[in-house]
Amino acid sequence: TFVLANKSMLEYGLTDQVWDKIAERFNQYISFIWEDICLQAVPYLSIGNTSFGAASRWWGNGLDGASMEIDIAAESADKKTLLIGEVKWTDKVRINEVSNQLIAKSNNIPFLKNRKVINMLFLKKAIRNVPDNIRIITPTDVLAALRKK
Repeated sequence: TFVLANKSMLEYGLTDQVWDKIAERFNQYISFIWEDICLQAVPYLSIGNTSFGAASRWWGNGLDGASMEIDIAAESADKKTLLIGEVKWTDKVRINEVSNQLIAKSNNIPFLKNRKVINMLFLKKAIRNVPDNIRIITPTDVLAALRKK
Protein backbone atom coordinates (compact mmCIF):
# COMPACT_ATOMS: atom_id res chain seq x y z
CA THR A 1 0.00 0.00 0.00
CA PHE A 2 2.68 2.48 0.92
CA VAL A 3 6.01 1.16 -0.34
CA LEU A 4 5.20 0.51 -4.01
CA ALA A 5 3.31 3.77 -4.34
CA ASN A 6 6.38 5.64 -3.13
CA LYS A 7 9.11 3.41 -4.56
CA SER A 8 10.96 6.06 -6.56
CA MET A 9 10.93 8.54 -3.66
CA LEU A 10 12.28 5.84 -1.36
CA GLU A 11 14.99 4.96 -3.87
CA TYR A 12 16.10 8.60 -3.76
CA GLY A 13 16.21 8.49 0.03
CA LEU A 14 13.29 10.88 0.51
CA THR A 15 12.01 8.99 3.53
CA ASP A 16 10.81 12.07 5.42
CA GLN A 17 8.61 13.10 2.49
CA VAL A 18 7.28 9.55 2.14
CA TRP A 19 6.52 9.36 5.84
CA ASP A 20 4.61 12.65 5.65
CA LYS A 21 2.45 11.19 2.87
CA ILE A 22 1.93 7.95 4.79
CA ALA A 23 1.11 9.69 8.07
CA GLU A 24 -1.91 11.39 6.48
CA ARG A 25 -3.53 8.02 5.71
CA PHE A 26 -1.98 5.68 8.25
CA ASN A 27 -4.76 5.68 10.88
CA GLN A 28 -7.39 5.07 8.19
CA TYR A 29 -5.34 2.18 6.83
CA ILE A 30 -4.89 0.67 10.29
CA SER A 31 -8.60 1.08 11.08
CA PHE A 32 -9.54 -1.54 8.47
CA ILE A 33 -6.97 -3.97 9.85
CA TRP A 34 -8.10 -3.23 13.43
CA GLU A 35 -11.70 -4.08 12.56
CA ASP A 36 -10.69 -7.42 11.02
CA ILE A 37 -8.53 -8.32 14.02
CA CYS A 38 -11.38 -7.45 16.39
CA LEU A 39 -13.76 -9.69 14.45
CA GLN A 40 -11.29 -12.57 14.73
CA ALA A 41 -10.81 -12.04 18.48
CA VAL A 42 -14.47 -12.10 19.57
CA PRO A 43 -14.78 -15.90 20.04
CA TYR A 44 -11.70 -15.83 22.28
CA LEU A 45 -12.61 -12.83 24.46
CA SER A 46 -13.50 -13.31 28.10
CA ILE A 47 -16.79 -11.50 28.64
CA GLY A 48 -18.09 -12.49 32.04
CA ASN A 49 -19.27 -16.09 31.82
CA THR A 50 -20.51 -15.69 28.25
CA SER A 51 -18.72 -17.10 25.24
CA PHE A 52 -19.48 -16.05 21.69
CA GLY A 53 -19.27 -17.66 18.30
CA ALA A 54 -17.81 -16.13 15.18
CA ALA A 55 -18.40 -12.42 14.76
CA SER A 56 -19.36 -10.64 11.56
CA ARG A 57 -20.33 -7.24 10.22
CA TRP A 58 -24.00 -6.60 9.66
CA TRP A 59 -25.73 -4.25 7.23
CA GLY A 60 -29.47 -3.98 6.86
CA ASN A 61 -32.56 -2.09 7.82
CA GLY A 62 -33.27 -1.47 11.47
CA LEU A 63 -36.65 -1.70 13.14
CA ASP A 64 -37.23 1.90 12.07
CA GLY A 65 -36.75 0.93 8.40
CA ALA A 66 -33.56 2.98 8.00
CA SER A 67 -30.36 1.32 6.82
CA MET A 68 -27.70 0.76 9.44
CA GLU A 69 -24.32 -0.88 9.84
CA ILE A 70 -22.97 -2.79 12.81
CA ASP A 71 -19.21 -3.28 12.87
CA ILE A 72 -19.33 -6.41 15.03
CA ALA A 73 -22.23 -8.71 15.81
CA ALA A 74 -21.94 -12.10 17.49
CA GLU A 75 -24.30 -14.50 19.16
CA SER A 76 -23.50 -16.26 22.42
CA ALA A 77 -23.04 -20.01 22.44
CA ASP A 78 -26.33 -20.41 24.35
CA LYS A 79 -28.09 -18.03 21.89
CA LYS A 80 -29.38 -15.84 24.76
CA THR A 81 -27.02 -12.88 24.27
CA LEU A 82 -25.85 -10.70 21.41
CA LEU A 83 -22.56 -8.85 21.36
CA ILE A 84 -22.88 -5.61 19.42
CA GLY A 85 -19.70 -3.68 18.82
CA GLU A 86 -18.42 -0.48 17.29
CA VAL A 87 -14.79 -0.32 16.17
CA LYS A 88 -12.80 2.93 16.30
CA TRP A 89 -9.11 3.51 15.63
CA THR A 90 -8.57 7.12 16.59
CA ASP A 91 -6.79 9.03 19.32
CA LYS A 92 -9.83 11.18 20.10
CA VAL A 93 -13.10 9.36 20.75
CA ARG A 94 -16.18 11.30 21.78
CA ILE A 95 -17.23 8.59 24.19
CA ASN A 96 -20.73 9.89 24.91
CA GLU A 97 -21.53 10.33 21.23
CA VAL A 98 -20.15 6.94 20.20
CA SER A 99 -21.80 5.19 23.16
CA ASN A 100 -25.18 6.75 22.38
CA GLN A 101 -24.88 5.72 18.72
CA LEU A 102 -24.03 2.14 19.71
CA ILE A 103 -26.96 1.92 22.13
CA ALA A 104 -29.30 3.36 19.50
CA LYS A 105 -28.13 0.69 17.05
CA SER A 106 -28.61 -2.03 19.67
CA ASN A 107 -32.16 -0.86 20.29
CA ASN A 108 -32.88 -0.82 16.54
CA ILE A 109 -31.70 -4.37 15.70
CA PRO A 110 -34.38 -6.37 13.93
CA PHE A 111 -32.91 -9.72 15.00
CA LEU A 112 -32.72 -9.04 18.75
CA LYS A 113 -35.54 -11.50 19.63
CA ASN A 114 -35.66 -10.76 23.38
CA ARG A 115 -31.96 -11.50 23.84
CA LYS A 116 -29.67 -9.66 26.21
CA VAL A 117 -27.25 -7.25 24.51
CA ILE A 118 -23.65 -6.58 25.45
CA ASN A 119 -22.50 -3.28 23.93
CA MET A 120 -18.77 -3.08 23.27
CA LEU A 121 -16.46 -0.43 21.91
CA PHE A 122 -13.23 -1.69 20.39
CA LEU A 123 -10.90 1.28 20.80
CA LYS A 124 -7.28 2.20 20.18
CA LYS A 125 -6.91 3.37 23.79
CA ALA A 126 -8.73 2.88 27.07
CA ILE A 127 -11.02 5.76 28.00
CA ARG A 128 -12.23 7.04 31.34
CA ASN A 129 -15.81 7.87 32.26
CA VAL A 130 -17.41 5.19 30.12
CA PRO A 131 -21.15 4.63 30.60
CA ASP A 132 -21.92 1.57 32.75
CA ASN A 133 -23.69 -0.25 29.91
CA ILE A 134 -20.65 -0.09 27.58
CA ARG A 135 -17.57 -2.29 27.71
CA ILE A 136 -14.23 -1.18 26.24
CA ILE A 137 -11.88 -3.54 24.44
CA THR A 138 -8.35 -2.34 23.66
CA PRO A 139 -5.55 -3.76 21.51
CA THR A 140 -4.09 -5.38 24.63
CA ASP A 141 -7.37 -7.27 25.19
CA VAL A 142 -7.62 -8.28 21.54
CA LEU A 143 -4.04 -9.56 21.36
CA ALA A 144 -4.46 -11.49 24.62
CA ALA A 145 -7.60 -13.14 23.22
CA LEU A 146 -5.91 -14.05 19.94
CA ARG A 147 -3.04 -15.68 21.82
CA LYS A 148 -5.62 -18.17 23.20
CA LYS A 149 -6.35 -19.30 19.64
